[in-house]
Amino acid sequence: MIKPHQTNPLFGNDRALDRLTEGLRSGNGRGRRKRRMSRAYLGDPSKANRLHAARKKAGFKSGRAAALHFGWSVATYRAHETATRYLHDETAKIYASAFMVNTEWLLRGLGAGPAVDPVRATQFKNKIERKAELAKSDPAASSGRRLRLARRLAGFRSTTAAAATTGLMRTTLSAHETGQNSLSEKMALLYAEAFRVSADWLTTGKLPSGYPWDIEQQLPSIIETYGELDKDAMEALSHLLPATSLPPEEVRKVSPPVRPKAEKDIKTDMVPEISARHLFRGLVSGDLADVPHEHMWSFPHRYVTEVLGGNLPTTVIVALGSRVKELHRGDRIIVDMSARVAVAGGTFVLVNQHGNFDLIEPKEGEGLVSVPPQSGWRIFGKRIGRVTTG
Repeated sequence: MIKPHQTNPLFGNDRALDRLTEGLRSGNGRGRRKRRMSRAYLGDPSKANRLHAARKKAGFKSGRAAALHFGWSVATYRAHETATRYLHDETAKIYASAFMVNTEWLLRGLGAGPAVDPVRATQFKNKIERKAELAKSDPAASSGRRLRLARRLAGFRSTTAAAATTGLMRTTLSAHETGQNSLSEKMALLYAEAFRVSADWLTTGKLPSGYPWDIEQQLPSIIETYGELDKDAMEALSHLLPATSLPPEEVRKVSPPVRPKAEKDIKTDMVPEISARHLFRGLVSGDLADVPHEHMWSFPHRYVTEVLGGNLPTTVIVALGSRVKELHRGDRIIVDMSARVAVAGGTFVLVNQHGNFDLIEPKEGEGLVSVPPQSGWRIFGKRIGRVTTG
């Protein structure tokens, strides 16, 4: 009856990843950059192994159990622990605090920390080496390298910029650039139209590419900027951009193929799930409008307003990171954020910067109950329902 729909991941966006990858640098020597230019991100097994060791020491049998306990995105946490997604400093601090380990140890192996499983470390090392070898001959990876080069030579510094200007889907473009998805003939034609290159060159590497002859001769060498950061790659390609980048008046909007939306027979209301970390920040800043959503939950039409008594635009769902009174760890509570003054007759929910929750129930005659800012807690609304795990 109540169904979760996956939307945005818990952590990260393009700017966060940019900050992360900048943070991975130590020094600015050309030699270090050249060593990274030949391939895309293939994972950081040492960091993933330390995160795995920290989670095991904290007593969680699986990444899913830890994510549910603290209200994190399960998919995002698993991606960090399996080294398929960058782990930036801000997120590492949250993991370190939750698992009670040193942040510097988690990020860089500095200082004391739990022992890393040597078997897992060896398995990860072998996995990364196999992944690097496969990427050399993988058709999807090869077309992805050419697609990313085409996007950069068209003058777009990021997939976000390309999507905003051309009408392409950013997530689809990213998946094709990284080789996660194979490039179909239909999508190759769309990219070719957007970036003014040959669709055959994108899919097979067959010349002509659509670029001027003198630039075409350089393609085998400049495609090696594939694994470099967009910022550095654009600097390396800057001498070619006057001849390849698209003037604003020549940029073409394309129409990616979309699946028709299925007709809904039952009208529903959607309620967002928000992580405690983002929720607390929004309360402190006073701006909850742009707080990222974890999921969207589907409720029967008018259920929230007529059965639970909440105000639909201000109703959210949050996951508990620990047991709170009669609630179970991993439960979700439904909160009406329009009721943020604690009065008798209701149960009000508190949250702190660590993602911990508590409940207060003012008694008759107490009047308005407030929480001092210095306590580290914030009232963020009235509990109107619960989605239980068992």
